[in-house]
Amino acid sequence: MAIAQNDLHRSLANMTVGFHRKVEARAHAADHYKLTEREQQFQIEVSGVAAAIAVEIPMTLTFSVYFVGDSGMQRASSQGPPQLRVGWEFTRRPAGLVPYTHVTEWVYDDGLNYAGCKMVAGAHYAGVVDPTLDMSFKGVLHVSFQGRGYVWDGDDDSSPDTTTS
Repeated sequence: MAIAQNDLHRSLANMTVGFHRKVEARAHAADHYKLTEREQQFQIEVSGVAAAIAVEIPMTLTFSVYFVGDSGMQRASSQGPPQLRVGWEFTRRPAGLVPYTHVTEWVYDDGLNYAGCKMVAGAHYAGVVDPTLDMSFKGVLHVSFQGRGYVWDGDDDSSPDTTTS
């Protein structure tokens, strides 16, 4: 009888724990779509030939995370647009190559949320160019944007079209 009673207790405990795990999973199922602090990352392959005059690559990035234009007091920051972080990873480059990246224009949706941006990535050689040296470079540009935002997966027709402003 004691074995059957232990089996019953174990079965009831497993059912209770399983039920609570399912409740927790449902409670967090929508977390992916909530308005919260978000980060959007891009990895962009770059290559070119460095010179004394800068080589620039214009690009347009579209976010899958829409960053809220005015988050009010919901964010512990006084920054308006998303924060930009940039890193370069070179597999080939001449010594003295100076890379740079900056946002030239923000892309907004109809609700004035940040839906993307136009950027310029460039590089120049800080010195006298020696024609006998290989001045080519190749690598990956890592770009991250951080801010208060929400995910839009394209299933909702109410999401506005993106336009440049």
